[in-house]
This record gives sequence, C-alpha cells and structure tokens, in this order.
Amino acid sequence: MSMPPPPPPGAVPPPPPPGFQPYPATAYDARPQMAGFGGRLIGNILDSILYGLLLAALAIPGIILLRIALDDCYSLDDELVCPDGALNGGALAGAIVLFLAAFIITAFLYLKALGTSGQTWGRKMAGVKVVSKETGGSIGFGRALGRTLFANVISQQICLLGYLWML
Repeated sequence: MSMPPPPPPGAVPPPPPPGFQPYPATAYDARPQMAGFGGRLIGNILDSILYGLLLAALAIPGIILLRIALDDCYSLDDELVCPDGALNGGALAGAIVLFLAAFIITAFLYLKALGTSGQTWGRKMAGVKVVSKETGGSIGFGRALGRTLFANVISQQICLLGYLWML
C-alpha cells in the first residue's frame, strides 16, 4: 500500500471533518520555558535601577519643596527645631503630595506593565516574561500587586529568603 503524495508547497490543508475542531499546533507545542536565576536577577536589577530613576526624577521637586519648608529650621541634640513661623506649611504639604504622587505613579506604571504584558522595563531588556500558570497569558493588575507585595515582604525583607529558595 503506497502513501499519497505530499501536498504541493503553499497548499491549504483540508478542513477537519464535521464535528471536529482543528488542532492548534502552537497551543501545546510551544510551551514557555521557566526563566533561570540569571535572567530573573538581571531583570530585577534593571527594574530597580530604571524605576528607581523614575521615582527619583519625580521626587526631586518634592525634595526641593521640603528644603524650602525647613529652610529656617535647625537640628538641636538630634531634634528638629523650628522657631515660630519658620516652618513653611504649604511647601511641606506640597513636598508630601509630590512624594506620594511619585511613589503612586511609579508603582502604578510597574504594576500595569507587569499585569498587562508580563514584562516590566527591566524584564523586557532581560528577555523575561511573567505569565499565568493556568492560561499562559498576562496575570492582571491584582495578581501583579499581590505578587509584588509578596516578593517585597518575603523575598527581600526576610533575609532574601525567596532568592535563596530559587537557587
């Protein structure tokens, strides 16, 4: 029994029989590989630098306003002393608002990138992408927030335990 000849180049395969769905070859054949320690570390370092620079650039006006607010104050025995009327309340309030805005904007941009595309600035440069284990797609803003809070509390603050587990 001989096999039929192969289809000519560029030929369209026949449709599946009625009641059957075509098999998406790429859905199961191209599974993403887990990123190694080096890629994750480089992505994390780049994220720390890049988002840190953004945070600093947004916070510099707040630092200037804080300096203006405390211009006539001085330190006495490790205590800040401001004579009556020396503290500029408006400049102090502006500095606090700018610091909060810098933090919120930086955190939002980081979490939005992580939740929607799975790649923050540093991860994109390192070739690392965060995907959902269940769907293989993006993880969403809420999971990105939870993942980041967990990573910062457990992995970084408690003796770098999360990074040691990864090794």
